[in-house]
Amino acid sequence: MGKVTIYLPDSLEERVRGHSISMSPVCQKALEEDVRKVEAKAKATNDIVGVAERLRATRDEAEQEEYQRGRELGVEWARESATLGELENMEELSRTNWVSWEIGENTLTGYLEKEWNVSRIVRVKRSPFMNGLINGALDVLREVNPHL
Repeated sequence: MGKVTIYLPDSLEERVRGHSISMSPVCQKALEEDVRKVEAKAKATNDIVGVAERLRATRDEAEQEEYQRGRELGVEWARESATLGELENMEELSRTNWVSWEIGENTLTGYLEKEWNVSRIVRVKRSPFMNGLINGALDVLREVNPHL
């Protein structure tokens, strides 16, 4: 067993000796607790970059799923209900740097009500879902344009 010197203030040393406290086991226990805390923290922060990458991948995967869900709805809406004017408005909207968008009364409102199960859509925010919806609708418009 190793030997270590510990320095104590005189008043603390007097009190410890006055109560006949054995310093070695008390110091060993305190140091063991501190070492465990330091090791636990090191373990928690070890490879934190790897943990961040894994968490980012789960976010990216969820966003991709939302994008795909929106894209499928956009394709369905464009093929089944959208008017040419509504699709042209989508094309114009896609060129802007919008954050939120107020949807008026049109065929898209019904599709969004069905998707989000709400009674009326007034304003939507940019999201992977909305980006997918717009891109899906625009894919249909690009494909159909030569035939118009």
